[in-house]
Amino acid sequence: MRCECGEELKRIESTMHDCTVCGKYTNVAYACTNGHSMCAECVEPHIRARVKEICEASESKDPRSILDSLLSDDLISERALRYHLIIGPALVAAYRNSGGDVDLDKALDEIMRRGSMIPAKACGHAGNCGSATSAGIFFSVIADTHPLKEENWGEVHRLTGKCLMDLGSIGGPRCCNRGANIAMRNAVDAVKDVMGIEMELNDAGCHFKNDVCIGDRCPFHSKS
Repeated sequence: MRCECGEELKRIESTMHDCTVCGKYTNVAYACTNGHSMCAECVEPHIRARVKEICEASESKDPRSILDSLLSDDLISERALRYHLIIGPALVAAYRNSGGDVDLDKALDEIMRRGSMIPAKACGHAGNCGSATSAGIFFSVIADTHPLKEENWGEVHRLTGKCLMDLGSIGGPRCCNRGANIAMRNAVDAVKDVMGIEMELNDAGCHFKNDVCIGDRCPFHSKS
């Protein structure tokens, strides 16, 4: 990602500064060697474009594999972008690659639009993990559900509810990687049960650092 001056923007430790693009004095997370900086709000369109590029190019039927590709990208990291903005895109790309009938370009735009409305830290502040909601957004888009539609309305709620029940049974503190694995596992099951389409999912061991790791209470910890 390039700064307006032409130099490469690199991720830095978040600090208060004037954003070169919008002029706001706010938290900035990217800067170039010429001292220009960019806030998260101004960076997000670039990140969304990169998410689409990776998802549209992927041929994987495994959403976890696609999510890992997103998280390993230089522009995207588990700290640079909220998980609930990229779990849905990883799921819908894998769904398309598994034979699902979906306009991937439009679906990615809509999933990220809805995902951006999920507040950060909702798991602890509202009892609703963003990973579960992102899985629900994915399913809602591929099933074309809306508030007044009967078909599949209940299935969307059962999917997000199952994710939350699984997370609640394990307990806190939060771990976005654990939430992502649980959300994708339940989404893959829902797609098979409702749509009759089998996606792939290789349960990943936890390779992310987390200073509040719950250790053996996590179902993925033993696989690390």
